This record gives sequence, structure tokens and C-alpha cells, in this order.
Amino acid sequence: MDSVTEPNKVVYFASIHDNMSPKTPYTASAMYGYTGPKPVVYEYLHKTYPSVKKVAFTEIDEPAVQKAANAARAEMKKLGLADAGSVRYPFGTQDYYAILNKVMTFNADALDINMEFPGGAAAIVKQIRELGFTGPIIGNSPWDPVFVRDKIGSKEYATDVIIPAFEPVSAAAALPPILKTILQLWNDTYKVPFVSDSLHGWDPIYEVAQAIEAAQSFEPGDVIKAFQKMKTIDTSVGPSKVGGLKTYGINNMVVQLCPLTRIENGQVEFVGWRPLNIP
Repeated sequence: MDSVTEPNKVVYFASIHDNMSPKTPYTASAMYGYTGPKPVVYEYLHKTYPSVKKVAFTEIDEPAVQKAANAARAEMKKLGLADAGSVRYPFGTQDYYAILNKVMTFNADALDINMEFPGGAAAIVKQIRELGFTGPIIGNSPWDPVFVRDKIGSKEYATDVIIPAFEPVSAAAALPPILKTILQLWNDTYKVPFVSDSLHGWDPIYEVAQAIEAAQSFEPGDVIKAFQKMKTIDTSVGPSKVGGLKTYGINNMVVQLCPLTRIENGQVEFVGWRPLNIP
């Protein structure tokens, strides 16, 4: 996208962009990048499962996934956890048994499956449970927890799965007011269960509208400069910080609160909202 928008000086608010730099001044990320949840996920893993000492990885052979996996390794080092080994596989893989048989030889205590599509994540969980793996499994993509739980199938397999996401029923008591409004709009309009991934469509539009209002202009240069000067911006989870200058070299990232959910014995449990530090 930004290979087209940047040369033409068009403001591009991606739902998630993890590769911003001063070379892409018109590109903004509407929420934290894929490396963002790693500190939150690993802090929870370390606290909740103190017996975990070694973590194995599955990684799609794609640069963004490797970047997320390397961020996980940095967190593991801080916590004194060992890297048990990693298996990379081609994008588009659907049968994971050969990959997971190799993972099983690592004798890891936990598995980090990093980034996958929801169906692929559920298949990995189901298949490695079938192979006898009983440790916690953590992800890094904001998959809809109910979708993943249902695709995994049995309660026996859908357990000790940790996802940086939320679903509205288990998180009902902790939903920010704006998110309750969004859910009501969804229910009134679509008449089907809410899918949390839909917020990746909501936030870019909502945020660029606020940047236009702050700029009092539709000129792309004015809009992005006004956005960069905003200390906070409203999002689907409430007021959030605008940052990224130290991390990416440009103040073009919206740092929202990170939700955390665990699937335990077939039940979806909301753990809570966690702040992220992305200066």
C-alpha cells in the first residue's frame, strides 16, 4: 500500500503497520504493531505458568512474522526463558502435522505460534494437542477467541491458549463506553455475532477523521502533521496515545490498550486490558 501512497503524498492509515520510518511520513498505524503484544503475553505466561522454562516457535516464513518472533525472544531473555527451537513453514500451509512433529522433538514447555490466520491458529492448536502437547500455547495475532475456540473443537484441546484479543461476552464488565456503542451499532446493523477483527476497519477511519478535524484541512500534509502533534486520540478502546518517535523514528503510531484473553477448558476468559510502552 505505502509503495503507492507515499510517492503520491496520500495519507495512509493502516489498521496495523509494523515497518514505519521517517522514509514513510504519510503512513500511520491505527494501532500497535504485531511486535507490540509480546511483552504483555510473555509477562502473563511467566506469571501464570511458572513451570514454563523453554518455549518453542512456529513461524510462517515471512518478514513480519520473524520480526514478531524476534521480539518474543527478547522478552524471553528478560524473563530467563530458553528458546527450545523453531520451525519455519511456507505461507498458506494448512496441514501442520509434519511441522508439529518436529516441534514435539524440542521438548518445550510452551509453544508460541506467533502470527497466523485464525483458522490456521486453531488447526495448529488442535493438531499439536492430538500429538500429545499439553503446555500453554500463545499467539500474537488478535484472533477472535470464540472463532478459534470453536474451530479447535473439543474442550480437551481448547485449553491454555493465550491470545492478545477480546470477545464482548467474557469482557462485558470491562468494555470501554465507546466499545459498547460500537457493539450496539454492529448488532443493530448486521444481526450476527460480533467479530473483534472488525475493529481493524473501524479504527483507521475513526482516527483519520479526527486527524482531519484537528488539521481543519483535507490537505494530506496538513492532516498527517496535525496527527503527529496529537498527544492522544480516541479509538475503539477509548483515548489512546500517539507515539512511535523513539521506536520508529516517526510519531505515526496509535498505541491502544492491549486486550488479553485465555481459552481454558473450552471457556473464553477475559484477562484484562494491558498498557503498552511504545515510545
